[in-house]
Amino acid sequence: MLVAIRVDASSIIGTGHVMRCLTLAIKLRDRGVDVYFICRDLKGHMGNIVKEHGFPLHLLSSDSKDIIEPPYSSSTRLPEYTSWLSVSIYRDTQQTQHVLKEFKPDWLIVDHYALDKLWQLPLNQYFGQLFVIDDLANRAHNATILLDQTLDISMEAYNNLVPKSSNLLLGISFVLLREEFEQYREYSLRRRLNSHSKNLLIMMGGADNDNYTGKVLDTLKDYKSITDFNITLVLGASAVHCDKVTALIKELHFPVKLLTNINNIAQLLAETDIAIGAAGSSTWERCCLGVPTLQMILADNQTLICERINELGAALTTSLPDLIKNITLLLNTQGKMSLIASAIVSGAGTNLVVDQLLGLSKSSNAMCLSPALKNDGEFIYSLQTPESRKYSRTTTVPLFNEHVQWYKALLTSANSVLFIIYFNGEKTGFLRLDTINQINTEISIVVSNGYQGKGLASFAINSAKKLLPGRKLKATVHKDNVSSNTLFERLAFKLINTEDYFNQYIYSA
Repeated sequence: MLVAIRVDASSIIGTGHVMRCLTLAIKLRDRGVDVYFICRDLKGHMGNIVKEHGFPLHLLSSDSKDIIEPPYSSSTRLPEYTSWLSVSIYRDTQQTQHVLKEFKPDWLIVDHYALDKLWQLPLNQYFGQLFVIDDLANRAHNATILLDQTLDISMEAYNNLVPKSSNLLLGISFVLLREEFEQYREYSLRRRLNSHSKNLLIMMGGADNDNYTGKVLDTLKDYKSITDFNITLVLGASAVHCDKVTALIKELHFPVKLLTNINNIAQLLAETDIAIGAAGSSTWERCCLGVPTLQMILADNQTLICERINELGAALTTSLPDLIKNITLLLNTQGKMSLIASAIVSGAGTNLVVDQLLGLSKSSNAMCLSPALKNDGEFIYSLQTPESRKYSRTTTVPLFNEHVQWYKALLTSANSVLFIIYFNGEKTGFLRLDTINQINTEISIVVSNGYQGKGLASFAINSAKKLLPGRKLKATVHKDNVSSNTLFERLAFKLINTEDYFNQYIYSA
């Protein structure tokens, strides 16, 4: 199989689109697929990085004069980000066509906010099928498969934007992360058991066009406890203000380790206690490894991600004026934040996407966890029935006002995390994790009657094991609750005590 990837990077576009396409390309190559890239020769195009990874590269010239532009009617709607191309869509189509005609790839992968159906349709005869990567849901595509790894993106977002036959891969279960993030995940989560908040990592994006790196460093000069941290700063190969940042570091009263164009970011993040970083694709890398983060909005298209991640408690959004104040807040909530963040992104998304592209899978995982939010309170209360509470220590169903107060306290507790269990997009129950101490966590699960017997409780328990490697999980189960006792025993929990009609189980990896 032959795959072509049309993607760009520049000081304006940033590096994220190329990096996630490289992630996909490497995994495809591991599966025996030949891949080549088509990129425009913009400033900071990252073609050297593409070639260093061993992929053929075709650079499209931005100053070609041999293509005559057609007239466009006043009714022609061009994509919002057309200026990112530096040439017209017509010219880009013609130049891309020359490359595709030579190779006739089985799949064309496109990751570009400036390209839509207007660009795709004229090229149809030069490739087999079209795979589109998008985050905006603001323009039409003629896609066979479309990937949008935006958190909480819905099917309705692409109504009338893609053919009805398109296979939509939506949500962060499909997020494209390099294999090393999945490899370092357990190590990273395990070391957070004894984290002392000493290693601070600053990453403000590959290009950092507005020098937020320098602005963050300048702000940290006023933080009294800054010398308590080991600070590492990462700049991308296309960082515009590298010289300015290097000069600033020499003037600081605290040491900063500067790294540029590194290839071990997963290891670096795994060994980081807290981070300050830009939103965007790096958000999912930090979530996968459970890194407590102060995130900053550096572009308009990052706003939605920041707001949602902040709402979930998986990171804390900050501005420069609030940076120092929010470091203290982050240090006080980092344990819970790490757990929530790591539950959002598992690191398996790239394999799921490749399976879809190669036709090895027809559907995504039906089960997932999502951190409970304020508006989930009524759903949680709907699970509090006489039937569901008959094996609880308190069998009486609480009044709704009592539940509201309990739920509010639970969401704000630093030691308790509640996840909603989803099955095929429907809320079906919850998983609760309560930290007893650094080693022990109590686990409790409720699944609604209509969804029992589908393996959801097993999924939730196994998810808890993966989220808390190195911790002991404790469960308390009524002796007469036969199905729950059987479940915990089947999943390697050991019975350690029986007291007042309740069995106490413990799981230790």
